[in-house]
Amino acid sequence: MREFEIFPWGETRSKTGDYGKTLRDMKDCGFTGSGFVKADQVKLCREIGLYPTVFIYCRRDVKSNNDAFRSPENGLLNISELIGDRSVPLTDLETAIREGLEPVPEGKARIYLIDEPGAGCFDRIRFAADCVKKIRPELSVYVNLLPNYAVAGARDLSQLETETYAEYLEEFCKRVPGVPLSYDNYEVILSCDGENARKMRNFYLNFVQARACCDKYGVDFYHIIDSNQLRPDRTVPTMANLLLQANASLAAGARSVSWFTYFGRGDYSWAPVDDNGDREIRTPVWYLVKEVNRRILSMGRELENMSFDGMFFTNPGDIEGAKGVEDCGSISAFSSSLPCMIGSYSDESRRTYVVVNTSLERSATVDLNDISGKDTEIWSCEENSYIAPLLHSRQGDSPLWIGPGDAVMLSVKI
Repeated sequence: MREFEIFPWGETRSKTGDYGKTLRDMKDCGFTGSGFVKADQVKLCREIGLYPTVFIYCRRDVKSNNDAFRSPENGLLNISELIGDRSVPLTDLETAIREGLEPVPEGKARIYLIDEPGAGCFDRIRFAADCVKKIRPELSVYVNLLPNYAVAGARDLSQLETETYAEYLEEFCKRVPGVPLSYDNYEVILSCDGENARKMRNFYLNFVQARACCDKYGVDFYHIIDSNQLRPDRTVPTMANLLLQANASLAAGARSVSWFTYFGRGDYSWAPVDDNGDREIRTPVWYLVKEVNRRILSMGRELENMSFDGMFFTNPGDIEGAKGVEDCGSISAFSSSLPCMIGSYSDESRRTYVVVNTSLERSATVDLNDISGKDTEIWSCEENSYIAPLLHSRQGDSPLWIGPGDAVMLSVKI
């Protein structure tokens, strides 16, 4: 049984050292997993009800070219730096992993390995993942890959270290088998709410590229999206652009959604928590993220054990490899006033669709009568169950309205 998860991407920090308060605030914001924690905080995460993602550290003085990344607290290297440093022998890496896992309490947790590696590091990641599984079989591992706007090219001379992004993903799935495919894509915010059409195209194209590998190699898809301003000249998070990122992730079959970043982290303004001063302060974005988390957690838990059958677009345009809604055989017809993205799921009793309004400016209408020719129910995130659409009034039937960036989850019984 898989479980849909939402976690804040990045190190868990506290100005006061009261990590219990910080983690409880994450829980209150609708997260089901913690930010990245140290081994001695795992027990606290579990007590609060957050699934822990754990930093482990090399506990001996291993010589590394990445010494600039030593922990300011104890001078030890995060294991990710040893994985990324190809000058460190694999025997030293295995010893460091074994010792780094010793203080992690027994029970399930996720071990953070590395962020945004080039393809030249994939064999070392496979070695590290195998070490973790051999030493502590109950633990899983976490790797986050680059997005499709990273620089392609030769090994040691580019970010991807492959000629194309598709090759980069393919190499990861082949050389690091079984590990969920995760990447971070912030193009919705970077596009300034869709003003840059090329960036928005990249956002959807990245889904198509990732799904091709996930479906081919049978691995889960995780997606990291943006909950801060990123740059002073970029748009700030709004309900619409947060909803679009999260709902599109569900429509693409994501089994986990993560927000970058929960804390302000210096220049990342408008994050949920501003910790650039002498204390942590909830920003208006904290409350927006909490509401988005409430909605996608409700939907995600309903979808978590369904099969993901594909994603479709009413207007695929020049998104290479994207399928139009006419390619979804279970939909007889689909009518909407604005472009939509549709994710299709199924189990033995239901066929379910996540319909996303991709406009960040206007509400869309959808004609339910076209979808299947059967009685269609809509998921209520308030009741956590399906209900008959409330589309009747004294003036007659109403179309189904979907707000900017928002989604509805529709279901028909098989």
